[in-house]
Amino acid sequence: MITVKASPVTNLLSKQYWYNYTLPKLLKQHRADLFISDTGIISNKVQLPQFLFFSDHSFVYIKGSFFRRNFARSLQHAKAFFVTEDFIEQILTGKNNVPA
Repeated sequence: MITVKASPVTNLLSKQYWYNYTLPKLLKQHRADLFISDTGIISNKVQLPQFLFFSDHSFVYIKGSFFRRNFARSLQHAKAFFVTEDFIEQILTGKNNVPA
């Protein structure tokens, strides 16, 4: 198992570059079999099985964030997602009202 920790990127262009170019290159370089993201975002350029892990639900309250804009695509592209609380699962599956 290899853990990759990225330095925090603050602007939208850097985040898009990380998820669409740098991350796929690292996964290919290390011959990864799968990718588990704890950030809630996965790459649409990676053909490996990708999984999402959610430990909190604060992202639903952040308007206009990179996370919210890319969340739906990531959730659809993921092979599965894992949560630490039932409440988070209800939010992700749309069984709970999420503030707009």
